[in-house]
Amino acid sequence: MRQTNITTQTNLNSINNQILINIFNKRKLDFRYLKGNITKLIKKISPIYREFFLKVIKSGNVKIKVKGKGSMQASCSDGRATFSKKQPVFLYVDTSLDSFAHELGHACDYWFGEGLSLTKNVFVESDKTLSDIFNQEFEQKYKEIYELVMNEYKHIINTTISPKAFDILSKKYSKYQTLLTTEDEKARKQLHKELYESGFVDTYYQLYTKKCYFMLNHKYGPVLDALSSKYNFDGFFLYHHANGYYEGKNPVHEFFANLFEAELTSQFQHFESLNKLLPKSFSAFQKLFSIYYERIINNKRFTDLKSKKEVLLSEYISD
Repeated sequence: MRQTNITTQTNLNSINNQILINIFNKRKLDFRYLKGNITKLIKKISPIYREFFLKVIKSGNVKIKVKGKGSMQASCSDGRATFSKKQPVFLYVDTSLDSFAHELGHACDYWFGEGLSLTKNVFVESDKTLSDIFNQEFEQKYKEIYELVMNEYKHIINTTISPKAFDILSKKYSKYQTLLTTEDEKARKQLHKELYESGFVDTYYQLYTKKCYFMLNHKYGPVLDALSSKYNFDGFFLYHHANGYYEGKNPVHEFFANLFEAELTSQFQHFESLNKLLPKSFSAFQKLFSIYYERIINNKRFTDLKSKKEVLLSEYISD
């Protein structure tokens, strides 16, 4: 647990007020009716991170706008980019602000532009970045982790609904997906009949109403999201990105943003499972977060860091 300069409730209240004002002032037109939601957001941030949170959002390179669902857009950095100049990052958040901390994690990752992300360019262990460590560990273990979490999900579903519930869902879900995309009325009636008679409709309804997915999401959220880069979780209410989202994308960026949010909001239940399933990646995240945190909280520059891109370029030139 990191230390901050917050020592009294008076200081904390002052910081809370500054956070509210700074978010509001980022775009008054968007936030004029959302002061209540900003207050709820502030309460979600752990008190030990409120000063850090304030310093990040106060930065002039962070732009915030309310627009649909959460997303982040980073500036493109050229091949000469270094850790000496911050680049604009644009946060788009929905009115609930639920995704704010996650998208802020992306913004911090791309603090120096899209081509110089911290996850891929900051060395956390000798000559390895978080991306290097995560990619290697995840590729080695994702099948084993998938089997473990899905067996746990199967146990939860079968004990909560019925002993054959998971098998019914697994065997008939593809038919349900076909129904959703089928326009032919005769074919739809046949699919409806098959799904009702197999017990899928009732089982799927209970899966949702009894929240069988809640425990797994609560425990494995960041792990499930990483697994969705390999498996299609659409329709099973598990924490994930939609099928196809990760095509051409490295899941390490979502891994960082998920853990950044968990760190700021004290979702420590994720850390216990990560420490067991992806211990090297979790440790690498902690080291990278510490590097970023210490510089932001102490108003230090990042110029003492050498990027992986710089090292590879110098090696190429010397060869």
